[in-house]
Amino acid sequence: MSGGAACDPVDPAAAAHQPPGTQRSANRPRVRFQTSRGDFVLELTTDLTPTTCNHFLRLVDEGFFDKTAVHGIGEDRLVGGGRFSVDGVQKPCNRAVKGDEWPRGLANARGTVGLLRQVGDPRTMAGPEMNRCKDSGAAEFYVNLAHHHARDRRQPDGAGFTVFARVVEGLDMLDVVSNLTTQRHPTTGEPGWPVEPVVIHTARREDIAKPRGRMN
Repeated sequence: MSGGAACDPVDPAAAAHQPPGTQRSANRPRVRFQTSRGDFVLELTTDLTPTTCNHFLRLVDEGFFDKTAVHGIGEDRLVGGGRFSVDGVQKPCNRAVKGDEWPRGLANARGTVGLLRQVGDPRTMAGPEMNRCKDSGAAEFYVNLAHHHARDRRQPDGAGFTVFARVVEGLDMLDVVSNLTTQRHPTTGEPGWPVEPVVIHTARREDIAKPRGRMN
C-alpha cells in the first residue's frame, strides 16, 4: 500500500488525537470483524469524523465486507482490507466519501485505521482530477501497525488520509497476520496477499452496552 509523498504538516489539532486505551468511549460504535485468523474490533470516532464513520457503518450494515480478503501486507507495517473478494476480484463500491475530515481524525499511530484513497499529482493532474482523488475514499481501509508519520501530513494534492477508527481488540492477531508469507495474487498479480488466505467472514456492529438502572 502506498500513501503518496508527504508535503506540509497536518493541522496540529489532528496530531493531538492520539489513540486512547481500549476502554470504551461513550457512544462510539464498534464493529467486530470475524476472520479466518481470529477477530478484531474497531471503535469508530463518530465524534471526530462523523461523515466517514457513517459511510463505513452503512457498508457494514449492507454486508459489504463479508467474504472479503485481508490483503495489502508489506514491510511498511500496514494491513489492508475492504477492497477485494477472496478470489482477488475488486468489489465495486459506487459511493465515495469526501476527504475533508482528515484534519480532525486520529493520528496514524499504531492501532488506528484509515480510509485509503487515491493521491493526486499536481504535476500531471488538473484541479477537477485532484478533487476527485481527495474524495476517492470508498471501502478500502488500512490498519497501522506502526506510526506512519507520512500519512499524518498533507499529501501533494492538498489533503491527507482520514483516520476514523482504532483497533480495541485483536491487534496482536493483526501483528501475526502482518508477518505471514505473502505473494502476488495468482490471478490478478496484486502484491501483498498471504499465501494462506485471510478471509473476513463477517463484519457486524456491536451493541453499545447501556448502564443498568438502579433497582428499587
